[in-house]
Amino acid sequence: MSGKVTLVDHPLLRHKLGYLRDKNTPSAEFRELMKEISRILAHEVMRDWRDMRSVEIETPIAKTQVERISNAPVVVSILRAGNGMLDAILSMLPFASVGFIGIYRDKFI
Repeated sequence: MSGKVTLVDHPLLRHKLGYLRDKNTPSAEFRELMKEISRILAHEVMRDWRDMRSVEIETPIAKTQVERISNAPVVVSILRAGNGMLDAILSMLPFASVGFIGIYRDKFI
């Protein structure tokens, strides 16, 4: 793990986060915003992915070489909050493996 932090500063993301944080946002809209934000983040996370392989496919016109992701990423959901993001991320990366981490906090400390 590199310890690298990536700031995703995109106008569309800021717009959606504004509605997500609004206490007046209805639950159904909140869930939809979580999906949309998660897809944007999945896109950004994979931006620098370099583990690709070349494969030959046949298009309707001719054979050609295309790139496919190899060594699928692992998506780790931190229970419970991360579960709202999991399905949307997997819709972008259906070949990813999934893990879970359970964490709780002691509210009295």
